[in-house]
Amino acid sequence: MRLLVAVAGFALIAAAAHQDVALKDLMPKGMVIGAAINQRQFEGTDTAAVDIITKQFNQISPENVLKFQPTHPAADRYAFDAADRYVQFGVERHMQVVGHNLVWHTQTGTWVFQGADAKAADRDTLLARMRDHIRTVVGRYKGKIHGWDVVNEAIDEDGSMRKSPWQVGIGDDYVVRAFEFAHEADPDAELYYNDFNLEKPAKRAGVIKLVQDLQARKLRIDGIGNQAHWRLDTPTIDEIDTALVELHATGLKVMFTEFDINLLPNTPRGADPSAANPYANGLPDEVQQQLARRYADVFRVFLKHRNAVTRVTFWGLSDADSWLNRGRMNYPLLWDRERRPKPAFNAVVEALRNAR
Repeated sequence: MRLLVAVAGFALIAAAAHQDVALKDLMPKGMVIGAAINQRQFEGTDTAAVDIITKQFNQISPENVLKFQPTHPAADRYAFDAADRYVQFGVERHMQVVGHNLVWHTQTGTWVFQGADAKAADRDTLLARMRDHIRTVVGRYKGKIHGWDVVNEAIDEDGSMRKSPWQVGIGDDYVVRAFEFAHEADPDAELYYNDFNLEKPAKRAGVIKLVQDLQARKLRIDGIGNQAHWRLDTPTIDEIDTALVELHATGLKVMFTEFDINLLPNTPRGADPSAANPYANGLPDEVQQQLARRYADVFRVFLKHRNAVTRVTFWGLSDADSWLNRGRMNYPLLWDRERRPKPAFNAVVEALRNAR
C-alpha cells in the first residue's frame, strides 16, 4: 500500500513539475514552438489563455485575422484593427510572429475574382488585385512579421495544380507572382509555401516540384509548411519521417505549421451521434494515453531531424479552442477545456528533456 501511495504521489509531483516547465525552454536551438491564437486571446480577453501562451511559446500564428477576407473585405477597403493587435501581441512578448496567409482559394472575398458585367476577372485584373493586397498587407508589417505563408494549398491530392480561382484566372504562375510580390514588399521577411497531406507521395512530389520551380527562378522561398493535421494512427511515423527527409532535401526549412491530432472518426452527415461523437462525455483514459504516446512519437521524429525542422505550431491552444470540434467534442491538443495540461503535454516535455 505504501508503494502504491508513493508511486501515486510521485506521479502527482511529476505532473505538477511539468506544469512549471515552458516548452519553449526545452526546444533545441534553432527550433521555435508556438500556437495559432484567436482574437479573444490576442486582445487579452481570454486571460487564462494569454498566460499559457506567454509562458509556453515563443512563436504565434493567426487563426484568421491575416487572411484575405478579414484584411481586405472590399476592393476599396482594408481592415487592420484586429491584425494590428495580433502583431502587437507578439511583438510585445518578443515572439516570432508569422503571417498566415496571403493567397488561398478559401476565405477570399468573391469580389476578388469578379470582373465587369458579372464575368470572371481576367488575368491582368487578378494580378493587379493580388499585387495590391500583398504589397499593402506585407508592407504594413514590414520588420514586425518574421515570415509569411505566401501561398496556401495550391497543390491537389494527385500532385497537380489545384484548379482554384487563382489558378484558373491567372495560370500556374500565380504562385510565382505571389512570391515575387511578397519579396518586393518586405525583402527581409521569410517566405513559405504551406500545405497538408504531405505524407502522401503524389501530393508531396507536386509540392517539391512547385518549390523547385521557384528555386530555379531564383525567387526567395525559405521553407515548406507541413500543416500536420493528423490522427492517432495516420500517417505512420515512418511516413512522417520520410516526408520530412524528402521535403528537407530541397534545401528548405521544414515547419509543422498547424499541428493537431484528430481523435474523432470520419462519419457521414446524419450519422448516429454515438458513432460520430463518441467522447461527448469525456475522453477515456486509454485514449488519453494513446494521444500522449502519439505526441511523444511525433516529437521524437521532429527532434531526430532537428537540423531540418525550425518550427512546430499547434493549431489552437486548448481542446476548447480547436477548429476540430465543429459541434462535437474533440481532444486534439495539449491542454484540456479547463486549460489544464494533459498527459500529452507531459509526454512532449519528457520527449524534449530526453533529447537534450
